[in-house]
Amino acid sequence: AAGMPQTPKPKLTILVVVLTAFVTTFTGSALNLSIPDLSQEFHAGAGMVGWLVTGYTLAVAACSVPAGRVADITSLKSVLAIGVGLFTICCIAAVFSISIMMLILIRVVQGIGAAMIFSTNIAVLVNSEEENRRGKELGYVTCANYGGLSAGPAVGGILNHHFGWRSVFAVSAVI
Repeated sequence: AAGMPQTPKPKLTILVVVLTAFVTTFTGSALNLSIPDLSQEFHAGAGMVGWLVTGYTLAVAACSVPAGRVADITSLKSVLAIGVGLFTICCIAAVFSISIMMLILIRVVQGIGAAMIFSTNIAVLVNSEEENRRGKELGYVTCANYGGLSAGPAVGGILNHHFGWRSVFAVSAVI
Protein backbone atom coordinates (compact mmCIF):
# COMPACT_ATOMS: atom_id res chain seq x y z
CA ALA A 1 0.00 0.00 0.00
CA ALA A 2 1.25 3.44 -0.90
CA GLY A 3 2.46 5.57 1.96
CA MET A 4 2.73 2.64 4.37
CA PRO A 5 6.17 2.20 5.88
CA GLN A 6 7.67 -1.12 4.96
CA THR A 7 9.24 -3.20 7.66
CA PRO A 8 12.71 -4.35 6.76
CA LYS A 9 13.03 -8.05 5.97
CA PRO A 10 15.08 -9.92 8.55
CA LYS A 11 18.58 -10.61 7.43
CA LEU A 12 19.36 -14.18 6.59
CA THR A 13 22.41 -14.06 8.83
CA ILE A 14 20.51 -13.28 12.04
CA LEU A 15 17.92 -15.91 11.14
CA VAL A 16 20.58 -18.59 10.62
CA VAL A 17 22.44 -17.64 13.80
CA VAL A 18 19.28 -17.59 15.95
CA LEU A 19 17.99 -20.90 14.56
CA THR A 20 21.35 -22.64 14.98
CA ALA A 21 21.68 -21.30 18.52
CA PHE A 22 18.22 -22.66 19.31
CA VAL A 23 18.44 -26.07 17.61
CA THR A 24 21.85 -27.09 18.95
CA THR A 25 20.81 -26.52 22.55
CA PHE A 26 17.27 -27.83 21.96
CA THR A 27 18.46 -31.15 20.55
CA GLY A 28 20.86 -31.70 23.43
CA SER A 29 18.31 -31.01 26.14
CA ALA A 30 15.34 -32.68 24.39
CA LEU A 31 17.09 -36.01 23.96
CA ASN A 32 17.65 -36.41 27.70
CA LEU A 33 14.02 -37.39 28.22
CA SER A 34 14.28 -40.08 25.56
CA ILE A 35 16.99 -42.06 27.34
CA PRO A 36 14.64 -44.63 28.93
CA ASP A 37 12.96 -45.31 25.57
CA LEU A 38 16.31 -45.56 23.79
CA SER A 39 17.54 -47.97 26.43
CA GLN A 40 14.48 -50.15 25.98
CA GLU A 41 14.46 -50.07 22.16
CA PHE A 42 18.14 -50.87 21.76
CA HIS A 43 18.36 -53.18 24.80
CA ALA A 44 21.21 -51.07 26.15
CA GLY A 45 22.09 -50.23 29.72
CA ALA A 46 21.96 -46.73 31.13
CA GLY A 47 25.74 -46.40 30.88
CA MET A 48 25.73 -47.12 27.15
CA VAL A 49 22.77 -44.84 26.45
CA GLY A 50 24.41 -42.12 28.55
CA TRP A 51 27.12 -41.94 25.88
CA LEU A 52 24.54 -40.31 23.59
CA VAL A 53 24.72 -37.21 25.76
CA THR A 54 28.35 -37.59 26.83
CA GLY A 55 29.66 -38.22 23.31
CA TYR A 56 27.89 -35.15 21.96
CA THR A 57 29.10 -32.96 24.82
CA LEU A 58 32.69 -34.20 24.59
CA ALA A 59 32.77 -33.65 20.83
CA VAL A 60 31.49 -30.08 21.25
CA ALA A 61 34.01 -29.36 23.99
CA ALA A 62 36.96 -30.95 22.18
CA CYS A 63 36.24 -29.46 18.75
CA SER A 64 35.05 -25.91 19.48
CA VAL A 65 38.50 -24.32 19.71
CA PRO A 66 39.95 -26.18 16.70
CA ALA A 67 36.83 -25.36 14.65
CA GLY A 68 37.16 -21.71 15.60
CA ARG A 69 40.81 -21.70 14.58
CA VAL A 70 40.00 -23.31 11.23
CA ALA A 71 37.28 -20.68 10.73
CA ASP A 72 39.76 -17.90 11.50
CA ILE A 73 42.21 -19.28 8.95
CA THR A 74 39.63 -20.03 6.25
CA SER A 75 36.14 -18.54 6.41
CA LEU A 76 33.72 -18.11 9.30
CA LYS A 77 30.69 -18.48 7.06
CA SER A 78 32.05 -21.61 5.39
CA VAL A 79 32.75 -23.34 8.70
CA LEU A 80 29.29 -22.31 9.95
CA ALA A 81 27.65 -23.65 6.77
CA ILE A 82 29.56 -26.94 7.00
CA GLY A 83 28.60 -27.22 10.68
CA VAL A 84 24.93 -26.62 9.89
CA GLY A 85 25.07 -29.20 7.09
CA LEU A 86 26.82 -31.77 9.27
CA PHE A 87 24.43 -31.20 12.17
CA THR A 88 21.40 -31.55 9.88
CA ILE A 89 22.70 -34.67 8.14
CA CYS A 90 23.29 -36.23 11.56
CA CYS A 91 19.73 -35.38 12.63
CA ILE A 92 18.41 -37.16 9.56
CA ALA A 93 20.77 -40.13 10.02
CA ALA A 94 19.74 -40.43 13.69
CA VAL A 95 16.13 -40.94 12.65
CA PHE A 96 17.23 -44.07 10.78
CA SER A 97 19.56 -45.47 13.45
CA ILE A 98 19.38 -49.22 13.86
CA SER A 99 21.68 -49.67 16.85
CA ILE A 100 22.85 -47.80 19.91
CA MET A 101 26.44 -47.77 18.62
CA MET A 102 25.31 -46.22 15.34
CA LEU A 103 23.36 -43.55 17.21
CA ILE A 104 26.30 -42.80 19.53
CA LEU A 105 28.60 -42.38 16.53
CA ILE A 106 26.07 -40.08 14.85
CA ARG A 107 25.80 -38.02 18.04
CA VAL A 108 29.59 -37.63 18.24
CA VAL A 109 29.72 -36.42 14.64
CA GLN A 110 26.74 -34.18 15.36
CA GLY A 111 28.71 -32.73 18.27
CA ILE A 112 31.50 -31.86 15.82
CA GLY A 113 28.95 -30.04 13.67
CA ALA A 114 27.61 -28.27 16.75
CA ALA A 115 31.15 -27.22 17.70
CA MET A 116 31.54 -25.69 14.25
CA ILE A 117 28.27 -23.82 14.80
CA PHE A 118 29.05 -22.69 18.36
CA SER A 119 32.52 -21.45 17.44
CA THR A 120 31.37 -19.37 14.47
CA ASN A 121 27.76 -18.22 14.73
CA ILE A 122 28.38 -15.25 17.05
CA ALA A 123 31.45 -14.17 15.08
CA VAL A 124 29.50 -14.33 11.82
CA LEU A 125 26.74 -12.23 13.37
CA VAL A 126 29.12 -9.62 14.81
CA ASN A 127 30.97 -9.33 11.50
CA SER A 128 27.78 -8.89 9.49
CA GLU A 129 25.81 -6.49 11.68
CA GLU A 130 26.05 -2.75 11.97
CA GLU A 131 27.69 -1.73 15.21
CA ASN A 132 24.57 -0.03 16.59
CA ARG A 133 22.48 -3.23 16.15
CA ARG A 134 24.91 -5.81 17.55
CA GLY A 135 23.63 -5.69 21.12
CA LYS A 136 20.07 -6.29 20.03
CA GLU A 137 21.05 -9.14 17.72
CA LEU A 138 23.27 -10.74 20.38
CA GLY A 139 20.28 -10.55 22.73
CA TYR A 140 18.23 -12.54 20.22
CA VAL A 141 20.95 -15.19 20.05
CA THR A 142 21.17 -15.42 23.84
CA CYS A 143 17.39 -15.83 24.03
CA ALA A 144 17.57 -18.54 21.38
CA ASN A 145 20.28 -20.42 23.29
CA TYR A 146 18.34 -20.41 26.54
CA GLY A 147 15.06 -20.90 24.72
CA GLY A 148 16.43 -24.11 23.21
CA LEU A 149 17.70 -25.30 26.56
CA SER A 150 14.35 -24.53 28.19
CA ALA A 151 12.09 -25.80 25.41
CA GLY A 152 14.07 -29.02 24.99
CA PRO A 153 12.75 -30.91 28.00
CA ALA A 154 9.13 -29.77 27.55
CA VAL A 155 8.85 -30.09 23.77
CA GLY A 156 11.18 -33.11 23.70
CA GLY A 157 9.04 -34.83 26.31
CA ILE A 158 5.89 -34.21 24.29
CA LEU A 159 7.55 -35.35 21.06
CA ASN A 160 9.01 -38.46 22.69
CA HIS A 161 5.75 -39.37 24.41
CA HIS A 162 3.53 -38.98 21.34
CA PHE A 163 5.86 -39.72 18.43
CA GLY A 164 8.93 -41.48 19.84
CA TRP A 165 12.54 -40.41 20.28
CA ARG A 166 13.18 -40.22 16.54
CA SER A 167 10.81 -37.25 16.33
CA VAL A 168 13.27 -35.13 18.35
CA PHE A 169 15.81 -35.54 15.57
CA ALA A 170 13.21 -35.09 12.82
CA VAL A 171 12.03 -31.79 14.28
CA SER A 172 15.62 -30.65 14.77
CA ALA A 173 16.42 -31.46 11.14
CA VAL A 174 13.48 -29.38 9.98
CA ILE A 175 14.55 -26.41 12.12
